[in-house]
Amino acid sequence: FRFTSDQTSEAPWYATQLFFKSLKVDTFGLYTLSYDIVSDVAGTIKLYGAAFELQVGTNHYEKTVPLTKGSFYQASIQFGKEESGVIGPCEVEIRDLSLVYIPQVENPVWEGYGMSVTQEGTDNIITYSNVPNPWYDANARIYDFTCTKDVEVLVIEFTGTKDQSYQFKYEGIPSSVSVTASVTATGERQTVLLDMRNYTDEQKESMHNLLVFCQDVGASGTITIHGYQMYNDIADAFDTNWWGFGTSVEDEGTTSKISYYNVPGEWWALNAQYNISIEDPANTTTITFDFKGVEGHTYLFKIEGSGYSTEQSVEATGERQKFTLDFSNIAEEYRSKLDKVVFFCQTVGATGTVEMYSVTY
Repeated sequence: FRFTSDQTSEAPWYATQLFFKSLKVDTFGLYTLSYDIVSDVAGTIKLYGAAFELQVGTNHYEKTVPLTKGSFYQASIQFGKEESGVIGPCEVEIRDLSLVYIPQVENPVWEGYGMSVTQEGTDNIITYSNVPNPWYDANARIYDFTCTKDVEVLVIEFTGTKDQSYQFKYEGIPSSVSVTASVTATGERQTVLLDMRNYTDEQKESMHNLLVFCQDVGASGTITIHGYQMYNDIADAFDTNWWGFGTSVEDEGTTSKISYYNVPGEWWALNAQYNISIEDPANTTTITFDFKGVEGHTYLFKIEGSGYSTEQSVEATGERQKFTLDFSNIAEEYRSKLDKVVFFCQTVGATGTVEMYSVTY
């Protein structure tokens, strides 16, 4: 089709725009949108928010887009850009429009954007050099369209460069729907979890883009992704009493050893959780933790469930101690909704292990 504009130099850059929609698709996945732009003028235009240098004659454009079943893609072209202003009167033809489904391979590999990726067996080795500012401009990603409404958690196993901080992100449609987790690498094999329990069925079914970033500007190093797995029941992702999120947990008999490493400024990103069930809410108003922590480290204990919570901090003595959290401020009718306790270390930069002997209520 042909598009004609008498755009004047006095018009703002965004005054002349063109929109068109694709047909609805019947399969959730990646698609290649492509077309030719034949123009009688040159200039800088905007295609989907990014600059595109338009030349006189034929310009080919391709874009990979994810689409959910029953949705369509709306293409947008703005004939002018802030830095260069309007391109003036023009006649433009859009030719050979197509939207083609990209079949997903059974074992997709990670792709680097500002990073490089090599494979060794089932491992993906991601290498980066001089992480830019902002750090999210460099990443590696893999497309995975298998998330269902029943998935509760995605567990990623990796080995990173010691003391470097990574963010993992699983992105949906729109991209503002995402779940993230940040963790500092120990230099050894470790896991990180993306918790999707609070997401709607629709949001989870739109998840498709798994990314990893190094958050340390200027850093160079490698991170090896050994694999990842989705679980419909979050309990299946653990073989320990406490569940580690950015922390590691080992059970020795009835004792759980919760280890934390280089606690970040956002200390709440690292935690361990323990499931509870309050059977007698009328007479249950406290919960007691029997533990041994690192002397001088500050720990936060929290009880929560269905939007209700109470929390309190305590400093570890370095010896075995008991701490009682009072949640009588939560009305009796809501206490039965409390279903877990959460442990945090609030001492930024700290590394250590706390031994949890028992939780009683």
